[in-house]
Amino acid sequence: MDHLNDSQQKVAVQPPEELVARSLRGDSGSFRRLVETHQGYAFALAFKILLDEEDARDTVQESFLSVWKHRREFDSHCKFTTWLYSIVVNRAKDQLRSNIRRRRVVTRDWGDTDETMSGEPLDCALANKELGERIRAVAGDLPPTQRMVFVLRDLQDFSVAEVAEMLHTSQGSVKANLCYARARIRRTIEKMEHMAGGKS
Repeated sequence: MDHLNDSQQKVAVQPPEELVARSLRGDSGSFRRLVETHQGYAFALAFKILLDEEDARDTVQESFLSVWKHRREFDSHCKFTTWLYSIVVNRAKDQLRSNIRRRRVVTRDWGDTDETMSGEPLDCALANKELGERIRAVAGDLPPTQRMVFVLRDLQDFSVAEVAEMLHTSQGSVKANLCYARARIRRTIEKMEHMAGGKS
């Protein structure tokens, strides 16, 4: 009986590539399962970029509609998740830029180092829950490209190559924007720590 259950589970759980292939043939049921499989992570990614649940939900919905509309353009030699997340990121980028124009957010350039005031690298500092939450909040004020690079590389742990592929840019551009993003965050955290120290 256990062996039969295992076999049934293997039939029920289809790899993303198979679901995509079925979707290409117009199988809406397979596409629905594909959405159910990936919508949670897609939402988490969109939310970390946009910091707004409603905007993130709209972005994910629009992204999957785009996936369905352009499903025949999917290259089976590529990873489906990379293709999907690049669509989510681009949709989030458009929404973010629209939000920034609407809110007239102004940012300043603060340097090019990627360490916190204590000398701890930002990716290590993220492991500290309290500091990590502060960093995520500060990241919300980054310019769009820096914000997306920081989220994808330092919060979502994609490689530089994967980030470059998602953003349709060079790895050098990703590294440069990541450097600036970390610097802005470091300086903001540094100012917050100074202010907190002055009040105590």
